[in-house]
Amino acid sequence: VIRLWSNPGELVFTPFAGIGSEVVTAIRLGRRGLGIELKPSYWRTAVANCRDVEYETSLPSLFDVVS
Repeated sequence: VIRLWSNPGELVFTPFAGIGSEVVTAIRLGRRGLGIELKPSYWRTAVANCRDVEYETSLPSLFDVVS
């Protein structure tokens, strides 16, 4: 859904973020993600998941090194 109905760089908003899977997917696809979550334990997990994927996407791939 994110790939079909948004473009890279756009904001993807989810009002019920849970553990952040939609926001993580948005980041992986080059979008910005914004989620709201009321449950503190879910919010902490979502933050950790977003940090992990931001770190992963910042690493160079083998193809970046070769070219």
